[in-house]
Amino acid sequence: MKKFEKIIVPVLTVLTFLLIFWRWFGKGVLSGGDWPYLYPKALGEVVPFSTWDMVFNNGLGQSSLPKIWFDSYSLTIVKLAQIISWPFFERIVWFFPYVLISFFGACVLSKKFFDDSSLNFLSGLIYTANTYSILIVSGGQVGVFMAYAFLPFTFCALLNLIDRFNLKRSMFFSVVLAVQIILDLRVGYMFLAAGFLLGSIYLIYNKKNILVKLLYLLGIPGLIVFFLHFFWILPIILTGKNPASQFTDIYTSSASLSFFSFAKFENAIGLLHPNWPENIFGKVAFLKPEFLLIPVLAFTSLLFVEKEEKAKRNLILSLVVLAIIASFLAKGTNDPFGQFYSLFFNKIPGFVMFRDPTKWYMLIAIPFSILIPYTLGKVSSIQYLVFRKKYSMLNTRYPMLICVLFICLWAFIIRDALLGNVKGTLYTHEIPQNYVELANKISSDDTFYRTLWVPNYPSLAYNSNTHPAIPATEFFKATSLKNLIQDLNKPNALGELQDASVKYVIIPDDVYGKIFLTDRKYDEKVYKSVVHDLVKNANFRRLGQYGKIIVFEVDNSKAHFWSSDSNLTINTEFSSPTKYKLKIENAKKNDLFVFSESFDNGWVMKNDDTNYKAVSNKYPISNTLNLNSFVLPANGSYSLEIYFRVQEWLEEGLVVSGLTLLIVIALIVKLKD
Repeated sequence: MKKFEKIIVPVLTVLTFLLIFWRWFGKGVLSGGDWPYLYPKALGEVVPFSTWDMVFNNGLGQSSLPKIWFDSYSLTIVKLAQIISWPFFERIVWFFPYVLISFFGACVLSKKFFDDSSLNFLSGLIYTANTYSILIVSGGQVGVFMAYAFLPFTFCALLNLIDRFNLKRSMFFSVVLAVQIILDLRVGYMFLAAGFLLGSIYLIYNKKNILVKLLYLLGIPGLIVFFLHFFWILPIILTGKNPASQFTDIYTSSASLSFFSFAKFENAIGLLHPNWPENIFGKVAFLKPEFLLIPVLAFTSLLFVEKEEKAKRNLILSLVVLAIIASFLAKGTNDPFGQFYSLFFNKIPGFVMFRDPTKWYMLIAIPFSILIPYTLGKVSSIQYLVFRKKYSMLNTRYPMLICVLFICLWAFIIRDALLGNVKGTLYTHEIPQNYVELANKISSDDTFYRTLWVPNYPSLAYNSNTHPAIPATEFFKATSLKNLIQDLNKPNALGELQDASVKYVIIPDDVYGKIFLTDRKYDEKVYKSVVHDLVKNANFRRLGQYGKIIVFEVDNSKAHFWSSDSNLTINTEFSSPTKYKLKIENAKKNDLFVFSESFDNGWVMKNDDTNYKAVSNKYPISNTLNLNSFVLPANGSYSLEIYFRVQEWLEEGLVVSGLTLLIVIALIVKLKD
């Protein structure tokens, strides 16, 4: 019986996970939400550590510096999918590791506060299977949920350092923090805010050798993290540009911030994601009363901390304060005192990354995953029934019963996930044959061109460096489907698409019901209306149909490199997204040729030993597109090289980062704790 009692909590926890994630064990892919399906040919074109992203910025390319910290590791890992099937790869590399890492990370962190294995399992359950974590997984936000999974380990490394300040622990914490930042810069930023709070409280009550502690806590980690991330920090420094400056007002304006503040304070403090359970953008659910039990259980911990030793008491109190502050931030600009979030957004460096305030839910989940089991452990230690002998057997099993009852309560709270009401990547999907056929057609042509998807492209769309996919709403900056159709009918629309190397205009098959919507639900009438409008559009010629996918062709679409001079011949050799070799024939000195990627003065043309910067061709060649142009340096026929000079700085930084990593690992192994 005792052996059974020891395994009942782990068994119930595992059973809860299986009820949520059991569909991952089926056939098919997990494509959905922000998580795309990558076709084999597209996988072969993935280039890690590239400072230019050809599929970003409406498919017109853009500097990848604002997200190079993520691309640097994610695209390296994605390359592994070339040797195994994509459905198997996405499970063993992203989705299954999320469950294991987040669960065991929370368990390890909870051991800093209590040794009861049952309570450790409860910590893992709360952290891995709450409404926020389930929705970021179902939404396919891979970078976010992997950073979320790793976050408890980063807190563990910080607490280990606080337990004993020495060089080895400081260096180990530095490496863990560097990993956290590369998984997601925003999550690293949040951890630093939380770590500052925890570290400040510790130093206030432990002022002995404060300068040495600050060196281990801030100085050494700051220096090591800087050089470990030097490969992307160096290009940012040398370009002299704020990476966030290339984002439009939709990412940085106060109006946008208010729009994305979906959660209310009661949602945040109850660890209830505002879009639970449908995960439909903008559809905010009503508060369910059972979620109010979560903060009650968490903050009841305050009743028991008085008898704890000083260090543990301070940590518990720090977690309570952290949960309250994070709840205040997670509600964004909503009351109460929403104006403070706007102030932080506009004034605090780096805060602009939190246009979506729900990211702060992570710093609610961490404290709650500790505080709730802590409360349950204290409650279960109170022997209510000890004075009645006939209940003595029940009394000895009281702690186990408390844990089992809580698991039942938690299962009720997240019941929508258990009942299959949360979709997205929690369900497997078969790739529709019409998408496979279209992808085969596109990928079989090695000539560069773009595809325009009306109104947006789905996660099943073929998208690669050779054939970038463009969402039409973003290309034309349309605020509605009606405006988009009007833009497509304008006389200059054809010229813009030709100049942007768009060969096909495609109406997708809305398999997942996310594109053609009325009141956030799929509407067949909207789809048919778009088909009807494009069939009438004189700018395009209907080419073919793949099921419900309709393909139109743009006649006389221009190449990746083109000129208005019909006598000029440009032969292109693609080396990488940041480097091209050109053979020019029949050139006229001082004439322009266009490189149809969005303008960036980091692009350089090299002729012999002379470099020439790109110039904007916004006028007169194209009235609206802002593409790169180069002035031909001489008459005749010759070779040129076009390269993105920022890539050279990244490669130089990689050498520094690599050497730093080797030195730090060697010292960690050699040093004694």
